[in-house]
Amino acid sequence: MPNSIIENALKQAGIGFEIHWIEDGETARNYTQAPHSVLPDLVLLDLNLPRIDGVALLRLIRQEAWFESVPVIVWSSLPSPKDLTAISEFQGTHVICKPSSFERVS
Repeated sequence: MPNSIIENALKQAGIGFEIHWIEDGETARNYTQAPHSVLPDLVLLDLNLPRIDGVALLRLIRQEAWFESVPVIVWSSLPSPKDLTAISEFQGTHVICKPSSFERVS
């Protein structure tokens, strides 16, 4: 997968990281339901995923006891009030709205 805006921002900030990309909700669900020896430090979740949408996936993630301590950031262009209400149910979850444009600020 090509560098994302998030990867570029982390690199510019000098933050070391390793990204594990999961491209759809079904694959992400399978990942979270199979305990791993190393948990991610953070999940960055898009609401508009194919196969299982982001809110449903967040609900599934938070049902996994071994995954409950992992912070989740929902990255969405404009979450609906219904989505925001659903997301607010899950402790350790934050929302960041994607910018509508990527104009450089001088």
